[in-house]
Amino acid sequence: MFLFLPQTYPHIPLGVSERFRGKSSEGLYGDVVQEIDWSVGEIRRALKENSLEQNTLVVFTSDNGPWYQGSPGKLRGRKNTTYEGGVREPFIAAWPGKILANRVCDGLASMLDIFPTVTRLCGAALPTKPLDGIDIWPLLTGQKASIDREVLLYFDGWDLQCARWMNWKLHVARHNTAAYTPAPPEGRLNYSLARPELYNLASDADESYDVAPQNPQIVAEMQRRINSLLPSFPEEVQKSWAEAQKRRSNPSVPAGGYPRPNL
Repeated sequence: MFLFLPQTYPHIPLGVSERFRGKSSEGLYGDVVQEIDWSVGEIRRALKENSLEQNTLVVFTSDNGPWYQGSPGKLRGRKNTTYEGGVREPFIAAWPGKILANRVCDGLASMLDIFPTVTRLCGAALPTKPLDGIDIWPLLTGQKASIDREVLLYFDGWDLQCARWMNWKLHVARHNTAAYTPAPPEGRLNYSLARPELYNLASDADESYDVAPQNPQIVAEMQRRINSLLPSFPEEVQKSWAEAQKRRSNPSVPAGGYPRPNL
């Protein structure tokens, strides 16, 4: 059995039951987190009491980094950014007898991988359309520490901004304004970076040190892989990327007189 139960919080507006109100030391947000923790425990307890624990894969994760409250730890960025603080999430999987307890895996995985993984476990056939996700069951069971995969692309809406390959992350584009700030006169636009930024997430998870100048071959290989994948993406993605590249190549001030960002 595969259990998928979406929690609508800690998304705002925050709400918590009286049982947990004021119980944490971190205000309302902390109270909500405590109630989520309790509710997950209740689900796990129900599975055990009904003899379903040995036949159920339980996955606990989230869809994006924190918004105004919560913390991404040492990671750079928050929700609605393609820095690691906006996209990297806790991922906990439990299945007694199949997944070892107290084991940590540093291998790259994505929410896109859940579908092909569960499909395989069910013995079902994958659709004929190309998928970005892969079967990560070997990571969950500890059979492998990492899995070879094509570059994983990071999008903000239709806008391509980054790519991940092994421990390397390449920033190739960025918006002309920060998330949740007023857009400039010409609107919020994606600009292709004239000098892509490369980060080694194994040693620099907070994306503080651009090592592109020292690794031109890695930058070139990742750019090649990005270009080979883009034709398989929806027309909106390809159009957005073409427009972002034009903005990089045109150094003039955009319409509306808003200064071109220093990218």
